[in-house]
Amino acid sequence: MAPWERYQKQGGQAGPWQKYTPSSPANDDWSARSEADQIEKWQDTGTFSDMTGSGMAKAIPFADEIVSGLNAPFRAGREWMQGEGFDIGRAYDRNMQVEEELQRRREERSPIASTAGTVAGGMGAASPLMKGGFSLIQRAKPTLGSLVTRGAGEGAAYGAVYGAGEGRGAMDRFGKAATGTVIGGTLGGAVGGAASRQLSKAATRAAPTTDALKQQAHELYQQADNAGLVVSRQGITRVFNDIAETVKNAGIDKTIHPKATAALGRLQEAAEQGAGLSLREVDTLRRVVGGAAKSIDPDERRIATIMIDKIDDWLGNLRPTDVAAGNAKAASENIAAARDMWRTFRKSEIIENAFEKAKNTVGANYTSADMATALRQQFKSILGNVRTARNFSKAELDIIRGVVRGGPVENALRLLGKFAPRGVVSTTLAGSAGYGAAGPVGAAALLGAGEVGRRAAGSIGVGNAERAAALIRSGGALPPPQMSPQLRGLLDLLTIESGQQVPRLAQ
Repeated sequence: MAPWERYQKQGGQAGPWQKYTPSSPANDDWSARSEADQIEKWQDTGTFSDMTGSGMAKAIPFADEIVSGLNAPFRAGREWMQGEGFDIGRAYDRNMQVEEELQRRREERSPIASTAGTVAGGMGAASPLMKGGFSLIQRAKPTLGSLVTRGAGEGAAYGAVYGAGEGRGAMDRFGKAATGTVIGGTLGGAVGGAASRQLSKAATRAAPTTDALKQQAHELYQQADNAGLVVSRQGITRVFNDIAETVKNAGIDKTIHPKATAALGRLQEAAEQGAGLSLREVDTLRRVVGGAAKSIDPDERRIATIMIDKIDDWLGNLRPTDVAAGNAKAASENIAAARDMWRTFRKSEIIENAFEKAKNTVGANYTSADMATALRQQFKSILGNVRTARNFSKAELDIIRGVVRGGPVENALRLLGKFAPRGVVSTTLAGSAGYGAAGPVGAAALLGAGEVGRRAAGSIGVGNAERAAALIRSGGALPPPQMSPQLRGLLDLLTIESGQQVPRLAQ
């Protein structure tokens, strides 16, 4: 059969790399399957061989294209000597078909080993890239924003490159590059978010527990009691007179400020009883005034706060004539520390109750996204309750507010999570949007990215709430998260592997 007749017999159309000419006849008997059979006659086809073969074939993007291109001139020369004519394009195309056939067989024979080889090959290829500076994670700060944004950027970049490498033809490469960008970026961001969560957990473990705070407060109160302080009648009378004069000038009124007036009456009774008071008795009086300071009336709270400040200032600066017995300095220092610790315990208890209520809301089987939503509602209720919110400082209320409102990264992932397949309507809408952009692969990619985004946002939200609780328990001073070189390397590998493997699996 003449070369031109062979060309017509095949429908008059050549493959993308073939150029049939009279000097370049085609071999009608050639097929990728028959050549792969010949190769496997002398090549081991065991599990180890399939694993290493997959590792070499999928280690870097466009690996099969590179190998096929490098070998094309040699194959073209061999085929020329066999009488088929010298055609590099045809040789390249046949090399590609053989590489694909061999990889298909490896994956059919040894799916687990082949996947393991692909992952190992990808890690081997990633190491020099990381050392060469092709890494965003290596320069990331141990913060949520830095880890998520850099992880997403790195995953998207590698996903695009490897996705394009898995495609065949311009449109196919473009579609798979787009898929790799979306999923690689999403998974890379999720890896960064998970790492941030673990770093945050490690830092929060340094904060004392609620039970430990309560125990410390009791111990400090006991130490203050052990100082044996007894305040003289003269000292009590002095502080009462000072408080009475000050609140009179501040506008106290028994009708408008009934609780504050009653607390002032208790102080007057103590001053008139004719005996000294122990530190515990003085602290009891202070708690009576503290009850008035929790009034729903802001003006009454103002009056009561003036009274509390006067008592604290007096205890911190006792005169010799104010002390009937005991160590005034040690007692005042310990009672002040005990009160601070007790306030911290009460705030921690409020936050701990919020976590318990959130768990009761979501039930036994819940996802991080469900828990994050329930926690936001509980933290919101703290802000909305005037009495509860008064226990916290402005800085602590800002921390609680941050959990309710979320940060830019968390909110962006929550928005992406709207495409998660959580119901018939959301699944249909997200699937339709993805299908319109990139067909079935695009639909699957968008739904998958939506679910990853939803879970990642939930993980970040729960982590923020846990960190807020730890900050409050520690008095706002947590140690900064630290990231070891080993952890950075692991994050890099996981991010790059996300970009390598997803485009291949999404075919």
